[in-house]
Amino acid sequence: MFGRIGEGVKILLIAIFGIFALEWLLNTDWADRFALVPAMVMHGHVYQLITYQFLHANFWHVFFNAMGLFFFGPALEDRWGTPRFLGFFLGTGAAGGVLATLVMPSSPIPIIGCSGSVYGILAASAILYPDAVIYLYMIIPIKAKWLVLGMGLYEFVSMFYNHGSISHEAHIGGMVAGSLFVISTERYFMYRVKRWFNQRKYDREWNRREKEREQMGDLRKQVDIILDKVNKNGIDSLTPQERRWLDEASKKLRG
Repeated sequence: MFGRIGEGVKILLIAIFGIFALEWLLNTDWADRFALVPAMVMHGHVYQLITYQFLHANFWHVFFNAMGLFFFGPALEDRWGTPRFLGFFLGTGAAGGVLATLVMPSSPIPIIGCSGSVYGILAASAILYPDAVIYLYMIIPIKAKWLVLGMGLYEFVSMFYNHGSISHEAHIGGMVAGSLFVISTERYFMYRVKRWFNQRKYDREWNRREKEREQMGDLRKQVDIILDKVNKNGIDSLTPQERRWLDEASKKLRG
């Protein structure tokens, strides 16, 4: 899963931590203008779909988002290149903001953080590297596909039952956008479908040949029985039916 830290990941980490540090040092809050407020987005403030990704509520908020970017981002940037990776990051974050806006279009509550982008990165990583092992809490080994599936189910359920300060809609929007991006650009879906059909074709051919081998094995056994009879009693001991059957079996065994 892990790769070298590319320029894109470095730029994003510097931006995220830099803006957080500036807010803290200047003792100011830029959320009033640059956070994502669904009601404002609906009235034309679409720039907030980008700017909200670089604002965070507190140290742990920015820390955990940065951790997700740091550990899972490099492999994607190494695969796609820096421009495409940066576009993916901003695009999935914006998609999360769009879903949050559509679900609550009149909400005046500001949304901040790049969690939607990080969830998009997690979804893409799970699709591209499904069997990569991740150590949950640094202890429990779990495959990426199962971890991200569990996170996705949790976020989906939380959309309906958890109305706290976390925008689960932004998380789901990022995951869906990240998944669709990989499926469409990597031809992942068609690759899996093609591989499934090829595997089915291979299995059918294998089963056919196995059945033929079993039939040929049974045929040889029956031929051996008749030949034993010939060795003991001579060819004249065979009935007309056994002679015909022996001739047909010989032809089949010779191919």
